[in-house]
Amino acid sequence: MKKFLSAIVSLFTLVLLLAIISNPDSDDHVTAVKGKVMEKVEGLLNNYSHPPKVWQELLAALTTVAGREWVDQKINLAISTENYILFSLTKLTVKDKSAIVSVGMFGEVWMISEGLEAMDYRELISLK
Repeated sequence: MKKFLSAIVSLFTLVLLLAIISNPDSDDHVTAVKGKVMEKVEGLLNNYSHPPKVWQELLAALTTVAGREWVDQKINLAISTENYILFSLTKLTVKDKSAIVSVGMFGEVWMISEGLEAMDYRELISLK
């Protein structure tokens, strides 16, 4: 029984150490979230059959390097990552609304679709 308990404690300790060592860093989260947010923004702009002129201009701007850089900077300002040693969370904040959009653990970043769907991406890319 003592050997079994010792093996369980050793296994638990190993899993904890693995979780700590392999916790994704902030850059991993930002890269994953940026990809999803860019998909949402492009989808939002493409969903209009007759988009307003300013949206047509934004869509055209997204195809340029400067346009992508502008959206990239807006996304950078909206993302924050919190590290809890065993796992990490990423929040996306648009105006005064915030949602957890990803969880990182064991070297992976998993997106949370509910958090992504809760955001108003029009506010994120607004010119204000």
